[in-house]
Amino acid sequence: MKLINEDPISTGRFYSDVDGIHIHYQTRCPLNDNPSWPYFHFIIVHGALEYHQRHLNLVHYLEAKAQINLYVSWIDNRGHGLSGGPRSHVQNFDDFSIDLIKFLNIQSRKYSDKKFKNILLGHSLGALIVLDTIINYFHKIPFQIDGVVLSSPCLKVRMDQFSSIREALGVLSGPLEKIRIPSFYSGKQLTRDKRSSLSFENDPLISKFMTLGLINELIRKSHEIRKQLYFLDVPTLMLISGKDHLVDGEFTLK
Repeated sequence: MKLINEDPISTGRFYSDVDGIHIHYQTRCPLNDNPSWPYFHFIIVHGALEYHQRHLNLVHYLEAKAQINLYVSWIDNRGHGLSGGPRSHVQNFDDFSIDLIKFLNIQSRKYSDKKFKNILLGHSLGALIVLDTIINYFHKIPFQIDGVVLSSPCLKVRMDQFSSIREALGVLSGPLEKIRIPSFYSGKQLTRDKRSSLSFENDPLISKFMTLGLINELIRKSHEIRKQLYFLDVPTLMLISGKDHLVDGEFTLK
């Protein structure tokens, strides 16, 4: 089994159907296929503030431990990483999902009619994007999704951090949506690994803020998706962190 593009790692960009901004992506395939192993295609959607490269350790672990032919596709969400758009901002949450659908269509053209197990993996904000895409845009996904992995899905934001901001959002609109709120967490709050913590803090592609518009849309969409979870009809694995400073993991467990 070979990809049409045989380079082990390739990067590219496409232009969003929403507003024409460029969206960066990267694909990765094994150097050598093992015909006796199954073929998996992981599509990874990152969380808020970060970008695709922050999940490289997961890919390295799977490549080393899992007996599968692993193909990976990453996307940098709009306003994040190497993609265009105002930093850490979105005007409408569905813009994320529309971009992801276009990316999935690009990936479907890159593979020649092969039987992959396609797994959508989203972390935090990315998990909410995956849920929105699976539930509300399922009819536009160009290939079968065989499973979903949700890491700390943002089904409920910890309101002790956002309550006062949310009250203000009711009267804010237009340019005020792009007001920047400093990041609510540091590298030390994300991981106990010192090297990973320092890497997060010093990575120039990681935003140190979120806009009021992104916060508002994150809260709005999480409320909407909670009411639609009944319609999730794909095998799903949820990974819940007990010490997440942004996502209410206890609520998700319910």
